[in-house]
Amino acid sequence: MLLTLFYLTQRKIVSIVHRLTLLKKKMVSIMRGIKTNMQSFKLFTFLEFEDSVSFQSTCGFSRFAAPVSYVKFPIMNFNVGGGFNNGTSVFTSPSDGYYVFFWFVPTCPSAIVKNGVDIQAPGNTVILYLDKFDQTYIKVTGCSIIGSGIFSGHKIK
Repeated sequence: MLLTLFYLTQRKIVSIVHRLTLLKKKMVSIMRGIKTNMQSFKLFTFLEFEDSVSFQSTCGFSRFAAPVSYVKFPIMNFNVGGGFNNGTSVFTSPSDGYYVFFWFVPTCPSAIVKNGVDIQAPGNTVILYLDKFDQTYIKVTGCSIIGSGIFSGHKIK
């Protein structure tokens, strides 16, 4: 009886080991598939967003001495593509294309400037075509104090 019990236990152990071996092979196969899919996803992500440009920066309370001043937006929220310099608050286009810009400067008349020329916009949003290295920034006129503001831009595919 004891010998029979030992034999049955040994068969169960062999069966369990066999099942674990099969399970391990399946896990290895799944992990290879996941790794391949992740590599494909990384490649897809790189190709899809390789030329993405997007930034958003804000400013707090500011004072201006001159009647025309350039707004500083030193608080960087994000800067995909590296085009915005929060030290100078100037966006330099890293590639040719259409860009949409939005800015908000409370209580002050403001404008967007492209390569030193004021751009006439009916509101605070504009779509501009920029060549590589073109520069844009925000200026205010006739204002000495502003509250917090925002400047953002995004390349349109």
